[in-house]
Amino acid sequence: MTTPPPGPANPAGGSPLTAHRIVVTAAAFFAFSALVVLRQIDALLRGMHPTGGGSYGMNKLVQLFPHGPGAQSVVSTWHRTDPANLVTGPDTLAYVFAAVDTFVFVPAYAILLVAIARRVRTALGASAEQAARRTALTLTIRAFVPLLVIWDVGENISQFALVSNDGKSGLAAFFGSACWVLKWSTFLLVLLIIVAGAVAALHARRWLPLHRRQLVMCRLNVLLSLFLLLVFFGPATLSEQAADVIRRLADDWPPIVGFMAVLLLLAFVMLASSSWLIANSDTLHRLRTKREHWTAVLVIVASAGIFVLFLLLIVFDVLAGGRGVLVAAGIALAVGVSSFLPITGKPEPPDDAGEATFIPALLGALPLAGTGLAMLGTAVGGLLSSNESSVTLVVVGGLIAVSGFAFYAAARYFLTPAFDRAFENASLRRFGGLGAAAFALAFVINLGAWLDPWLLGQVVDGTIGVVLLFCLSGVLLAFVLVGLADVVPPPPAVAFLGMRRIPVVLLILLWFVLSSYLDPIGFHSIRTIPGSSGNLETIDQAFVRWTQPLSQTSAPASTATPPRRKAVPLVFVSAVGGGVRAAYWTALVLGCLVEKAHPCEDSEGAGVPQRDLFAASGASGGSLGLVTYSAQRRNASVYPGSPADYLHDDYLAATMAQMLFVDFPNSLLRFQRFDDRAAVLEKGWERSWNKRGTPNPLKQGLFAGGKDWPVLLLNGTSVIDGCRFESSSVETSSRIRGDIQPNQLVDGCLSLRRYEDPGSELYDLPAQRIWPLSGTKDLSSYLCPSQDVRLSTAALLSARFPFVSPSGRVRCENGPSAYVVDGGYWDNTASGTIIELYDHLIPKIADFNRGSSRFCVVPFLIQIDNHYQSAAGPGKEARPKELFVPTETLGNVRAGREADTREEAALLFSSPEFAPGQIANLPGEAQDRQAHIYPQAHPGIQAPLGWTLSKSAQIDLQRQLTTKITNAEIDKVRSWFGPGLTCTINSRR
Repeated sequence: MTTPPPGPANPAGGSPLTAHRIVVTAAAFFAFSALVVLRQIDALLRGMHPTGGGSYGMNKLVQLFPHGPGAQSVVSTWHRTDPANLVTGPDTLAYVFAAVDTFVFVPAYAILLVAIARRVRTALGASAEQAARRTALTLTIRAFVPLLVIWDVGENISQFALVSNDGKSGLAAFFGSACWVLKWSTFLLVLLIIVAGAVAALHARRWLPLHRRQLVMCRLNVLLSLFLLLVFFGPATLSEQAADVIRRLADDWPPIVGFMAVLLLLAFVMLASSSWLIANSDTLHRLRTKREHWTAVLVIVASAGIFVLFLLLIVFDVLAGGRGVLVAAGIALAVGVSSFLPITGKPEPPDDAGEATFIPALLGALPLAGTGLAMLGTAVGGLLSSNESSVTLVVVGGLIAVSGFAFYAAARYFLTPAFDRAFENASLRRFGGLGAAAFALAFVINLGAWLDPWLLGQVVDGTIGVVLLFCLSGVLLAFVLVGLADVVPPPPAVAFLGMRRIPVVLLILLWFVLSSYLDPIGFHSIRTIPGSSGNLETIDQAFVRWTQPLSQTSAPASTATPPRRKAVPLVFVSAVGGGVRAAYWTALVLGCLVEKAHPCEDSEGAGVPQRDLFAASGASGGSLGLVTYSAQRRNASVYPGSPADYLHDDYLAATMAQMLFVDFPNSLLRFQRFDDRAAVLEKGWERSWNKRGTPNPLKQGLFAGGKDWPVLLLNGTSVIDGCRFESSSVETSSRIRGDIQPNQLVDGCLSLRRYEDPGSELYDLPAQRIWPLSGTKDLSSYLCPSQDVRLSTAALLSARFPFVSPSGRVRCENGPSAYVVDGGYWDNTASGTIIELYDHLIPKIADFNRGSSRFCVVPFLIQIDNHYQSAAGPGKEARPKELFVPTETLGNVRAGREADTREEAALLFSSPEFAPGQIANLPGEAQDRQAHIYPQAHPGIQAPLGWTLSKSAQIDLQRQLTTKITNAEIDKVRSWFGPGLTCTINSRR
């Protein structure tokens, strides 16, 4: 193949920007854009299924290893989707998928494959020993890639035919077989091309090592770029939240100015810093001082002085925490001392990384291209599935993605050559000036987060802006650290270990590990307020208080045939975990049931009396929903509307800012008087209730409002022993007597020693009789008697997501400590608590109903589940691989146990007979005493798991309360409170 003629001269020097290179850059844009669009279309198809049915994407039409449903079943499943949930039908989506794949993705990746093969072939050189590999690459360009295009297009045509014929015509078998053959052929050919290219690239002796050295110089920038891509395109939990954050970005366009400013600055700084480091890869080490021993002495004196100073400040309680500073000073001291060890030899100088073109241009373009592609995919998916999606977001996402690829071309062929010449042969003074400027700018960014993380989140327009700002700060600090690693002379021990420069990344990891182990307390203690956590009522006392108004009337005299009596529902509520989605859905459902709040203003039937809600158990975000509902009902005159109205803010941006800019560096320093990200999240919830002149409901104490209904049972998980940790205004577990040390109980809340040996000092039978929950620790047992916690703190003790929120330390002075995380670890359904509570109260309910009141009490259950009814998916017919059986089983058991708990709760309330001889006469067609209210799975925009919801996600959850299935469950609940509910009570025990 002939080499293309040279293009116009590049005035900046370096390689010219030819038409061929423009075409390759454009092909890259179209290939990656097509990929994100195809991913969105496939997700929409997987969302098209009846409730509980299988979930299938385009790849399930014909599978490489056929098992499960065939093409006819897949297409039929798509067509059984409720038309009310569709904006674009399945046939249209399948045709669009085939068209985008055939006319955009296939030509684009073909151009890229040819360009890469040509580039590797050129890098192999003209030596005779590389002739076979050059021939393989030539064959790839002239035969393999064209054949791959033909087979891929043929596969798309076969899939198109299968969808068009609905898999039913006589040609279905032919098209299915043809598609299977073409799919296998395409797979094997792609594998062959990858192997041929990889083998050839590994033998390109100059090209590959050059890029490796450049990546080493830009190693921290590479890590930050991978982190950014992980946020956009990583696991479903991350990518779905990122997509909804992008939709939230589109809810209010003006602040996007700050977002774009950060994005463009990040791209430019990433390019400039990478270019500078590569251009000076063989220069920086020459700036090392020749007086290495004097430098070591300076390091020893400075680090020893810092160590002694902070040690004194910590010992005399001038500073709270700060042990990480001691660790850093100790590491620096060890590095300095190692310079005087009797080790001969000096580290070899780093190799020249060559001309800075491809790597800096790629790293600089990634923020723009990645952000733009994520926005484009989100917008296209929303546009095809929802009338709420904004066309503007498609345009903005497309423009940002185009600018990313254009930035790459401009950077590689114009900017990086200019930077390479301008940056080379840097002096120590120049590096010092640039390093000081970079450090100062990074410090200003971090200072903004320390002072006001909420304002910072608003300025950069949300969570994505915060992540971009963190990457910008990281690039600036990486420039300083990587430069210092080359400029500062490494001790001889580094050469002995085979290293050429001070291992900055390894030392930071060592600093983190040692700081964590040397700080037994940490900086994640929960917030407390003055109050009272002593003398709480028991659940039995709460039941007596709840039934007291019913006890004041007498029932008619007993007859041979027990008369029907008016029944009063005793309602239990369980709220499943799921971040702010769970909180919003829980508050929305309870507001609908009790207050007929939006969107239930016109619903029929009686509202649920607030007082009839006896106990509500929540996990994770479900607990926040219960707290929000309770707070709004307490203060309905001041805070009108739906409880869900107070959960619409962005709680993730400030939390991420605090985590990335404060908690992350403080995990090295270990100071204890900073608000951690958990406190910022709690304050974010409180800010949604700020109203001048009125007390903030979420700042009120948990125990101070303990007489309200329902009784809140907010379930967390104890890290140390895996027990349930209950934050409630009632006592649910036996307290440890003050004269008994916790370690005497062997396994704490898991121990059976309280039930054994009546003569033992540990035997505590009276406590067992009022102890409704097993394996449980109460929050009140770990607080001082004069302490309380805000409602926001109590909610978060149940909702501390992995990594997003740290484990919370609960402790009274000189008392035992508890470390609490998300209740979803223990039981994300929150129904297990209701089951145990119900079992404990049934004898009390039965005794009350046999009393003299003319009313009887009938228990009911409302399960509020925020998880979209998930698809069962095609069942696996193949035998599981024995190597993965343990991990696969462990992964599935947790989901199985949650389903088992939900079903057990439903079974307990499935019969009209709720106690021996006591039967509820249910009104209408109701056959059980439980309702399961959940959103329906559907293609398109769904509320994600996280701590922020876009308007589109909120609207989707509001619409879910108007679906046929949800309305049926809501109508069932309302029927419980109509005049038709009675009970029949036999006198026998």
